[in-house]
Amino acid sequence: MTTHEQALTIICPVCNAMPGRACTQPTDTSRKPVPWVHLPREFAWQQANPQDFFLTFGIEYREKPHPYWPECDPSGWVRVTAPTFESALDKVKARFGLEWSQLYPEPNFDRAKFPAGELMALP
Repeated sequence: MTTHEQALTIICPVCNAMPGRACTQPTDTSRKPVPWVHLPREFAWQQANPQDFFLTFGIEYREKPHPYWPECDPSGWVRVTAPTFESALDKVKARFGLEWSQLYPEPNFDRAKFPAGELMALP
């Protein structure tokens, strides 16, 4: 399901379109449906439905301690829950600075490659 389709499941905060109905725009005498979704509607859906992202660390932390998290293990991951990739990135930078390797959205993450499993969760 695309973000557009997901956004259609909530009321639009811009035009008040009900769930399942297209967004509308004003005309001289009424409103007409449009093929796109107002961005605040997409944003509202994302805020109401956060997703999981997975943070991994470089192999250099096998040999040396992580500067912000001594328990760091590069064979595990940190689960970050956020509405968007950008907000997940902000959480990661606030907690770990730039001392990490990759931040994956859930569909692109292969848990089997990280046998230590989940090390921590950032809500």
